[in-house]
Amino acid sequence: MSAIVEVGKEAVLYVGVLNNFYFDKDGQLDRLILQRVKRRPMSADKSADGQDIERFYPVDGDSFVLRYSEAITLNIQYVKLTANEVGTVA
Repeated sequence: MSAIVEVGKEAVLYVGVLNNFYFDKDGQLDRLILQRVKRRPMSADKSADGQDIERFYPVDGDSFVLRYSEAITLNIQYVKLTANEVGTVA
């Protein structure tokens, strides 16, 4: 999953594995819990020559809590595991 959040008037891209999510009392999406999170400012996008240098910085901690209300955009990629992949250690 990836999300863009404004931090100090700068757009920051967070990328991680969506572990869980919670709804508020009205049934609206409230919080997203991510793991293995990395971040980078959107200003550190790929250079004009297309070089993909390491632009992401790891976020310390086991779980990163993202308030849905603070997200500018969300991108969720679903991964379907086959029966052979379930239970295997990566």
